[in-house]
Amino acid sequence: AHAIAWHGRDRVLVLSDLHGRFNCLLHALSTIGMPGDSVIGPRGPSMANGDSKKGHLHILFNGDIFDNRQIDDDYVRKALMTLAMVCMLKQNYPRYVHLVLGNHELWEDLTIKTFAQGIILLFGDAEGERLVRGIARFCLHFDPYKMIRTQFGRAIVCAHASPIPNIKG
Repeated sequence: AHAIAWHGRDRVLVLSDLHGRFNCLLHALSTIGMPGDSVIGPRGPSMANGDSKKGHLHILFNGDIFDNRQIDDDYVRKALMTLAMVCMLKQNYPRYVHLVLGNHELWEDLTIKTFAQGIILLFGDAEGERLVRGIARFCLHFDPYKMIRTQFGRAIVCAHASPIPNIKG
């Protein structure tokens, strides 16, 4: 897993367990901002002296972007829109969008659960299976955990409620 270098001026928005709720993602983006947006760092001695150091907004998706247990057409459409938005954000803002693996993004879960079946029912066998394989390939880019290195030489580890491999440093 690649670490996010956090120098105190940047902000990290952690979004977890969206479960395909596209409206929640849109609300978070419209309220907080887009990845890479300029943000003013925390108030402190430098801010009191008029030094307004700016940082950037990072968004960490902490697993379960979609829910494997749902099959109805309406849910499948919203979940695919959510996944497409996350994919677009990662593509356009690679330095500021970070993906952590959740249990719903695991290949074993994706292929046997109803979400994949719902995709196949909605798009047909050939197109649906191709789309499921594409989603599985995208999920390979998720990290099992994400480490945020702070300005104080410490690290914050974000994981999605699953065992973390042996972490050093």
